[in-house]
Amino acid sequence: MKYILMTICLLFSSCQLLAQPYIDVTSAPYNASCNGTTDDTAEIQRAINAAQTSGVALYIPKTANGCRVTSTLNITSSIKITGAGTMPYRGPPRGDSSRGPGSWIYFDHTDVGLRISNGLGNPISGVVIADIGTRRKQPSPGTGDTAYTPCNCDYDFKIEDADVEMNDITVLNPTKLAYVDNTSVARFVVNTMRSQPLKEGINIHRAYDVVRLNDLYFWPYWADLHNVNNYTINNRNSLWLFRADNPQVSNFFSIFDRNCVAFDYTPDGANDNGITSRFQGQNIGCDQSVIGVAVDTAAKSTTAQFTNLYILQPEEWKNIDPNILISAKNTVIDFSNARLSNANASALVIKDSVGTNISITNGWADNWNRANGGHAAFYVDAGATINISPSPRVSGGNGGATFAGGGTSTTLAKVH
Repeated sequence: MKYILMTICLLFSSCQLLAQPYIDVTSAPYNASCNGTTDDTAEIQRAINAAQTSGVALYIPKTANGCRVTSTLNITSSIKITGAGTMPYRGPPRGDSSRGPGSWIYFDHTDVGLRISNGLGNPISGVVIADIGTRRKQPSPGTGDTAYTPCNCDYDFKIEDADVEMNDITVLNPTKLAYVDNTSVARFVVNTMRSQPLKEGINIHRAYDVVRLNDLYFWPYWADLHNVNNYTINNRNSLWLFRADNPQVSNFFSIFDRNCVAFDYTPDGANDNGITSRFQGQNIGCDQSVIGVAVDTAAKSTTAQFTNLYILQPEEWKNIDPNILISAKNTVIDFSNARLSNANASALVIKDSVGTNISITNGWADNWNRANGGHAAFYVDAGATINISPSPRVSGGNGGATFAGGGTSTTLAKVH
């Protein structure tokens, strides 16, 4: 039998699926059509339920238009969902007509796409989703500068108290991509994700265990059009962190967003500890991002480290926003190898942030003060401290000073 299986493996690329049983949603007794037109909600949910009960993997085959569902799909226990990959676009991305075939789940409704929760307050472990894609029914992007607004759709993925691992996923055109609320011993791990979130990327609302996000690409896979990109520049929070303990983010690229990495606050627990602690970010590119790193006023005592970061503000942005904006007290952030470019005003602003301490090693600010408003590259309010070593590399500031404000410096560069 072993030799027969080895022969099959040599002859066919589907060796792994032949060696292991799986549930194909298009096969009996489920018989989902996956033609993009027929409502496959009941068939897909029955297949999910069967896979959870049996422990057998669920398989979404590659088709031209995907499996159409008209209401939320629910996962309530461990499961592996796998597919044959996706082709986000063929030719220039211009909306749904340019999308290629793949293992797609088509959310033809405005509610949550896939909810992972048992609703009992107990954690779910062992949820793995790999090599599939999701897509939404969005308004046609049109052409030119016609104002664009996406559907008022909920999250494609809503995860509550669940260990979830995602590998090689396309979330094509969500209004809001993913919401994570893990207050138990549950983790959220992503390895390779492609998406064009239109209003919100990944929202880590509460995560008491480590979130690990690696190889995320937020790029206009669905529609690389000026009006759509203009909407995301004005509206999108790409990575939005509220209460998160020790999150690890690496190799994250985002283009055309309002806030690339945003630290916020949510009321949480008796000690009201609803902020992000010990964030670690490596190799992060915020391209055409209005604000690359933002710390909200309420997110006091946030702590973070960034290594290899660049932020480039859109040329067309005219408001007075910096590349980095820190508005919270007692915040501690270390930046290493950071290039801040093209800010209409300052490259970095620390305001109303008594007790905040920011460290920059190998910093570069270029082409700031595009508004010619006399903005300094680094502005630090009284009560805050900035440590820069060695002296920052600066170029093209349109006459703006390198430092301004009433804050203090403890290293080579003086703030005032």
